[in-house]
Amino acid sequence: MPLEDLEAIAGRGVTPMITLEPWIPGAGVEQPDFTLDRILNGCLDDDLRRWALGLAAWSRPVLLRFAHEMNGHWYPWAVGANGNTSDEYRRTWRHTRSLFDASGANNLQWVWSPNITTTDAADFSETFPGNEHIDVLGIDGYNWGDGSGDGWRSPEEIFAADLRDLARLGQQPILVTEVACAEDPDPKRKPVWISQLASLAAARGRVHGFIWFDVHKERDWRIDSSPGSAAAFAAAVVSRERSTGELGCT
Repeated sequence: MPLEDLEAIAGRGVTPMITLEPWIPGAGVEQPDFTLDRILNGCLDDDLRRWALGLAAWSRPVLLRFAHEMNGHWYPWAVGANGNTSDEYRRTWRHTRSLFDASGANNLQWVWSPNITTTDAADFSETFPGNEHIDVLGIDGYNWGDGSGDGWRSPEEIFAADLRDLARLGQQPILVTEVACAEDPDPKRKPVWISQLASLAAARGRVHGFIWFDVHKERDWRIDSSPGSAAAFAAAVVSRERSTGELGCT
């Protein structure tokens, strides 16, 4: 349980979000120990209950994002991987939440977070567990830049259609739960993209904010990959706070 991280985040007046991933990171997609049917059969109940009791004991508000991007193909719990089905995913979500609720973890808000619909990620509606089991609707998406098959894409091109589809599923608040933009030879391009993302979120009242993937990994996703990018992000945060009174980007 990352108590030090939770304390540090909460100490800044921010609600932390934990992404709970049922797998061995780095071991690939083919992990038969983490198929959805095994989770449904209770094989991970002891581990899940340990997390539930730990978060319940911490007692402060936490956003819990469980088994995200289930409509992709890159995680063991994804639909189509390891024989998993959409029905199994829905039931796995409900099983997991019931276990946490029974453990007294009523300080959690459950975040259901598919990937944007792409050639690599299917429509996500069939994996929706039901409104009574979801507290926050999430969506993950990236601008991979001109070095990718998709080319440079604006926030509107990446998110607009899926945000509309997401909003149709329920009335919960929406978060862009993972987002980032690649760097570009033109140093002005990424800062403009960040400003566009902030404007997209502000224009949709149910989008309460976005969480930036601040890592140098497949691309230089970092928010401070250039002074211009850092300045654009800072401006987006200040604008959000002034207009809503809350911190809308992290």
